[in-house]
Amino acid sequence: MGTSRSVEDCHALRQLGTNLLGAITEYTLRGKMNLAQETSLQSSILKLTRDIGNLVAQPQEQWLSHSIQSNETAAIELFNEWHVFQHIPLEQPISYMELGEHVEVDVPLLRRIARMLVATGVLTEAGPDRVAHTARSAIFLPGN
Repeated sequence: MGTSRSVEDCHALRQLGTNLLGAITEYTLRGKMNLAQETSLQSSILKLTRDIGNLVAQPQEQWLSHSIQSNETAAIELFNEWHVFQHIPLEQPISYMELGEHVEVDVPLLRRIARMLVATGVLTEAGPDRVAHTARSAIFLPGN
C-alpha cells in the first residue's frame, strides 16, 4: 500500500484479512478432510497471504524477498548438484566438517551456503557447527 493508502486498498486488505481468517478457521477446525480438500484450503491460505503481502509490501521489501528466493534457489541447486541433502542423516544432525568430507566440498563454503538455507528454514542448525534436515529439506532426498 505504500505511504499513501487508498480507500480501495484498505477495503481490499480488510477483505483479504477476513477471507484469510475464514480459511484458517476452516482449516484448523474442520474434521477429517480428503487430500483434495486439504490441498485446496492450503492453497487458498497461501494465496491469501501472498495477496496480503503484495498489497502491503513496499517495493524494496518485494525486491529483498525476490533476492532471498533467488539465493535460496541457487543454494538448493548447488546442494542438489553436490548431493549434500543425501549426506545429511534424516534423524540426526551432522557436523559441517563431516558433511564437507562426504561431499568433498570446502567446509567454509559449505557452511556459508548451508547457513543461507538455515536462514530460510530449509535446513536447521543443531548446535554451533552441526546441520540437520527439516521437512522442507527432506523433499530433496531421492524418492520424495
